[in-house]
Amino acid sequence: MENIELYLKDLSSHTTDILLNWNYLTYLPSLSRFTNLKILQCSCNYLTTLPELPLTLEKLYINNNKLTILHHRFYIIYMV
Repeated sequence: MENIELYLKDLSSHTTDILLNWNYLTYLPSLSRFTNLKILQCSCNYLTTLPELPLTLEKLYINNNKLTILHHRFYIIYMV
C-alpha cells in the first residue's frame, strides 16, 4: 500500500473493520477517528509499534510483524 493515510482517509469514521494484512506497512497512523472500530487486522507487515487504539476495539490481529513491545489495554494478545 503506497499511502496508508489516503486509504484510511477514504474510510468512513463509522467503519467497524479495517483490514490491512500483507501491505508492507512499517507504521500505522492514528486510528482515533474510527469510533466504531471493532476489528483491526494488520498481520504480515513490518510494524514495529502501534498507535493508540480505539477503546471500541475487540479483536486485534497483528501476527508476523516486527513488534517488540506492545502497550495496550488488551490483557492477552497472541502474536504468532
